[in-house]
Amino acid sequence: MRSIDLNGTWQLTFGPQGDTSATIPPPEWLTIPAQVPGNVELDLLAAGLLPAPLEQAHRIYETQKYETFQWWYHRVFKGDSALFPRTETGLRPVLVFDGLDCCATVILNGVAIGTADNMLIPHRFDLAEHLCLGENELLVRIDSPILAARHATPEPVTMGMPVNWESIPIRKAPHMYGWDIMPRIVSAGIWRDVRIELLPPTRFRNVYWTTLDTDPAGGRAEVLVDWDFATEQRDLDGWKVVVKLTRRGRQVAVQQQLVFASHGRARFSVAGAALWWPRGMGEAALHEATATLVDASGAVRDEHRSRIGLRTVRLERTDVTDEQGGEFVFRVNGEKLFAKGTNWVPLDALHSRDRQHLDAATAMLADLNCNMVRCWGGNVYEDHPFFDRCDELGILVWQDFALACAVYPQDQAFCDAIRREAEAVVARFRNHPSLALWAGNNEIDECYRWTGFDLDPNTDRLSREVLPEVVRRLDPARPYL
Repeated sequence: MRSIDLNGTWQLTFGPQGDTSATIPPPEWLTIPAQVPGNVELDLLAAGLLPAPLEQAHRIYETQKYETFQWWYHRVFKGDSALFPRTETGLRPVLVFDGLDCCATVILNGVAIGTADNMLIPHRFDLAEHLCLGENELLVRIDSPILAARHATPEPVTMGMPVNWESIPIRKAPHMYGWDIMPRIVSAGIWRDVRIELLPPTRFRNVYWTTLDTDPAGGRAEVLVDWDFATEQRDLDGWKVVVKLTRRGRQVAVQQQLVFASHGRARFSVAGAALWWPRGMGEAALHEATATLVDASGAVRDEHRSRIGLRTVRLERTDVTDEQGGEFVFRVNGEKLFAKGTNWVPLDALHSRDRQHLDAATAMLADLNCNMVRCWGGNVYEDHPFFDRCDELGILVWQDFALACAVYPQDQAFCDAIRREAEAVVARFRNHPSLALWAGNNEIDECYRWTGFDLDPNTDRLSREVLPEVVRRLDPARPYL
């Protein structure tokens, strides 16, 4: 897939929030340079508008006066027939924000083309009808999440901490409103990469790899790959999907299947399989997994690449009785794992800087000989580089969904928002062998006791209905807790 990088220096205009339907910022507001990916606090710091070093406790409070500001990101990019050959090739330009924090409206050439209200997942906007030859003006208006939260009326069943009631209806990392381990910085910004992707009309939409069974003694693994592709072609006669596993340049399995529909599945055994094991139990063997879509003429229409590990992870739980203790244990490839792990909390209060800490933090996990890390629900979701390192190091990941220490709304609109978030996150990371478990939240069952009502946490729709349903549909081979 071709793409155009829109990272780099933008312009940032800001002031106390006013009109939330405007498509241009007030001309009298201050404008400074901004870095993308970035956070507005870092741009204010670079412009001398916040004191340095910001990390000192008394200085962090200076960020609070900006919590009700409105932020306008602005840049110009060129559009020409070489970059956007829509007519002759069918390529469709899509604007992709990997992280947009958070109550945002995207405006291209004076037209609002979409909105975003979740910093935790990528957002995509179709540009096909709005691009111009020559210069294109792109604006991103980010409204205050504090003011947005005031439009929500919490029901008595909801519960937050005194400092973070405003976080409950807003899909930002919970810790940003203040936590025992993190300062309050209710940030804003384009905090992950932004680009234009040029989508071909025929392309894979999803390719899901999973290991159904392993036999360590016999050196065998049973693998399933499920795919789905988009196409404008009506006649698929003679098309095929070729799936292949290679390791260290050597092909270990290949299978091809004729296409009868745009969705398909293959299941096959790998003999002499090098299995993926957690740290201390064996090698974390990785395979290159390729799905190739080939038309009747033999031309490759699309190719999807993943790096996978052949392993099974099961969570076994038994009840505690008076006669015997219960068990809570992971089995990897049928063998019990003694979990040696740690909690993974935010690498930085300003998440555009997370990447610069990643190598050192994962090296510490390896140095401590961790074989499991639990990604805490008050954080953002880490990105592929984190999971890649855990794949390589043999460190299993217990992944909380980003819900923590609150009783969240139970209405249908909020349930739908969490469902969309979970669908994006599960589909994004499910091919990583290090990912061991999806967990519903952090400490919310306990929060039901703190409400003052005699509430049963099993009535929580999010952790008991919405999230397990998403995992069952999109990642059925992985346990949910």
